[in-house]
Amino acid sequence: MQRVLVKQADGHPTVAFRLQPTEKHCEDIPNGTVLQMVGREGEWVKVVRGGRCGYIKARNAKLIVAAKKSPAPAPVRPVMPVPPAVEASPSVKAATVCTFTFNGVKYTIDLSKVTMDPQTSVHDWIVANVPNNGLRRSCGVGRCGSCVCMLTYNETTHNRTTHRAFNSCMRPILSCNGMAITSSIGIGTQASPNAVQQSLADHSGSQCGFCSVGMVMHLYSRLTDANGTALTTAELDKMIDSNYCRCTGYRPILDTYKSFASDADQQARQLRDTPDPSLFDAVPLPKPDVRRFEVKTPSVPQVATRVVGDADGALWMQVTSESELCTALQTVQPSNPADVFLVQGHTSTGIYKRTPNVMIDISQVPSLRLCSVTPDGVVIGAGATMTDAISFLEAVVAGQPVEKTASFKRMAEHAKLSPGSNIRNMGTVGGNVMMAYEHQVEGTFPTDWPMLLMAAGAGVTVVDGLTG
Repeated sequence: MQRVLVKQADGHPTVAFRLQPTEKHCEDIPNGTVLQMVGREGEWVKVVRGGRCGYIKARNAKLIVAAKKSPAPAPVRPVMPVPPAVEASPSVKAATVCTFTFNGVKYTIDLSKVTMDPQTSVHDWIVANVPNNGLRRSCGVGRCGSCVCMLTYNETTHNRTTHRAFNSCMRPILSCNGMAITSSIGIGTQASPNAVQQSLADHSGSQCGFCSVGMVMHLYSRLTDANGTALTTAELDKMIDSNYCRCTGYRPILDTYKSFASDADQQARQLRDTPDPSLFDAVPLPKPDVRRFEVKTPSVPQVATRVVGDADGALWMQVTSESELCTALQTVQPSNPADVFLVQGHTSTGIYKRTPNVMIDISQVPSLRLCSVTPDGVVIGAGATMTDAISFLEAVVAGQPVEKTASFKRMAEHAKLSPGSNIRNMGTVGGNVMMAYEHQVEGTFPTDWPMLLMAAGAGVTVVDGLTG
């Protein structure tokens, strides 16, 4: 995507930014600001500013042209053909087209026809290409939760459809092939709000409203994934660990969450259980939400292809088995391991930015996500998300004698403390361990998973992708 440099042609220090050319300007942008350019419409240039599409005068926008690099003695990366294993698969064939749905509408990205950064996030692609999208962005590193949407995909490992809240500012849009993305616009409108949206309003849980869409989608995703299973107030109370609110205060938001709990009545009675209840005599108790949450499962597009192609000078590859992954690595033959990046949750980019020459999407490899019980203990797949790993450990604890599962119980409890649940929904155990390994010298990746695994006496099974 092209970029423009903002500079007022009339000599003023700022440039007017407006949501529509016919509207009054809503923000003054300082000279020198760099914005993503969506396109030009007559005397106007459409740009992306703070997660919103808007317009500035074309005379105040200078197109940034990338400087031509001097010829290098050797190519930046070798010519990398599509791995033979990908081409030879009879059931899933290679293609350059990524297909997904957003709020029920089907979209495609053809890498043979467009040039894009392979790390373009769900948020950035949607904002630039879909009007009235309901997306917001603040931190851009997966911490604030304002960009949260729901990701729906078929989980072949457990033969179920999974619905997870995720940070749209971090996950690459190309990794959503065959998945469904849902934002707040897709679950209800002002005239006909969803039960979660209405409950947030009823509990006065929104002030400036910037965090509200993320709060709503976080709860909506959890209720949808539960699919009618009762959730307690204790479970819903801990969900808000990765959504920031800076003005409303968390009490009314938590009241909204807890109103959908199976024990909401009991919890409401306990809200004023304080040393001095008289302090709160004038504060009305929140009413439990008696409305039944209606599960609306978005349909996942049927995709019989995996995306393989060049994206803005980097090779994007999607594999569906360990053998295909090994073949892809053998085909690429990187001279520098840093040139290849395995993509699943892509949450590490919230801390470490990198520009690899090859990106291999391993999120569709079922065997890497598998968790199982063995006579000697348990096996947790490197591609299992932290959320799935915690759920697996809790299930093992519930079904095994206490003397065999004491360490598993402690691991599951401690693993919920960090990071936030939106990150745990996408980030993997293997990725977490490898990030700690890669940055062990400088110690800049403070994570608990390696410590938990070492304390439990775990071992790591490694496969050399270049030798198989």
